[in-house]
Amino acid sequence: MKKLRKKIVIGIVMLSMMTMYGAFPMVPFANAQINSLIDVSDTLTDSDPGATATHTFDFTTVTPLVDTDLLIIEIDEDDDDFSGIAQGNVTCPAGNFGAAVVAVNTITCPVTAGGVASGTLQVVVTDVVNPAAGFYRMDIHTTNAGETVTYDQAYPMVAIVDNVLMTARVTSTLNFTITGTTTAAVVNGEACDVDTSASSTLLDFGTLAVDTPKTLCQELKVITNADDGYSVVVYQDDELRSDSNSTINSFNNAADGTGSSTPAAWAQPSAILDSFETYGHMGLTSDDETLNWGDLDPFDANTNSGLYVGFNGYGSANSVEVMYHNSPADGKTIDKGRTLVAYTAEVSSLQEAGDYETVLTYVATPVY
Repeated sequence: MKKLRKKIVIGIVMLSMMTMYGAFPMVPFANAQINSLIDVSDTLTDSDPGATATHTFDFTTVTPLVDTDLLIIEIDEDDDDFSGIAQGNVTCPAGNFGAAVVAVNTITCPVTAGGVASGTLQVVVTDVVNPAAGFYRMDIHTTNAGETVTYDQAYPMVAIVDNVLMTARVTSTLNFTITGTTTAAVVNGEACDVDTSASSTLLDFGTLAVDTPKTLCQELKVITNADDGYSVVVYQDDELRSDSNSTINSFNNAADGTGSSTPAAWAQPSAILDSFETYGHMGLTSDDETLNWGDLDPFDANTNSGLYVGFNGYGSANSVEVMYHNSPADGKTIDKGRTLVAYTAEVSSLQEAGDYETVLTYVATPVY
């Protein structure tokens, strides 16, 4: 009896539906099963908040697409927090895709004639301005022209995070050494006549023979990690002066307190009677080819020309640069941490007898 009642009820319902609709209405079903896109990623060139970045979307579709189908990417599907998305900055996948259409944060790449087989695709979006730090969901899906059927879909996430500041400190270093040389040394074409290797603080010409130049040499070494290298200068505190106040003047036949700052080949003192500055002189040269004055090789060290200058006065204001390099130095490589300097003296028969001396001061300055 109960079964009969159920059948009667069902029959009445079916009759009512036929009366209302003229047919049995179709029960609406959800989309056919949506496939998941494969190997989905959104790679940003910069994830710092507020930075302008490029998004590179890579993914693999499962369902082939036909003419008029759509590939749609929603950048931050929830809140549209990303900005700066412009049609001219979107590159749709290669192949049968038309130009991108942009509406706020939604990018649409239409499929053109010939369709697109399932496979790996890439969409690039440049000049997108990142929002505040946080996690953001993207929506990538393929659909028909009316957007009533979704074929494949995925929701990649991106994280916008503050940059990490990395810091480090390197202690500055400077090591400057002066050593003498043996007579085997040659500086800018000039042979070193006296062995000075026994002391780094004494240059002794000994007894100077008339009309015979004598050369003393020293080796200079700089080790530094200064970014812009170093400069080494030397100056004298006085002329070579005797107890009786006679002087061996600076090259080239220059009066007391002066000297030739223009490099020139070595020349004998002029020996003009009563012109005391012409009785004898002392000058210097360097074999550093990369000095920071003159023509950058003022002593013509590249050709071993043996050009000399004199000290054009006393003290640090009248120093002569003899060594230079514009980056860190190892103390070993010539012109880049190691050089040789030479001092030559010559007297004429008019040079007053006596014991002469002066003090030379080197200053090594790192440049950071």
